[in-house]
Amino acid sequence: MTLGELEAAIERPAARHGVTYEPGLVSQIAEDVVGQPGELPLLQYALTELWKQCIGEGSEPYLTRQGYEAIGRVQGALQRRANLLYEEFSPVDQAFVRQLMMELVQLGEAQEVSRRRADWEQLR
Repeated sequence: MTLGELEAAIERPAARHGVTYEPGLVSQIAEDVVGQPGELPLLQYALTELWKQCIGEGSEPYLTRQGYEAIGRVQGALQRRANLLYEEFSPVDQAFVRQLMMELVQLGEAQEVSRRRADWEQLR
């Protein structure tokens, strides 16, 4: 999606429900997610977390930059959730998850991360 399409995908559904964004926040969110692998699921998760952060029962339907920073922006929101899940595992399960992730990720020369295919036999 283009930056403009992402901005529309962020703003229009919220507007239908009477939710507004602090000025400049929609552009910031779109810039943070554009070009990311899996940008739409990342966006959906970050917006869900932003909603939870900013809009409680009886709160004004207004999404703020402060709330966005509090969730860790797009990347931080997902990272925080992954860390919380990981911390719930036993030490043995944590070791298993670390090994599993190493099978599914490949580091390049400049430490960029890319996915690596693995079949079920490899993962067993």
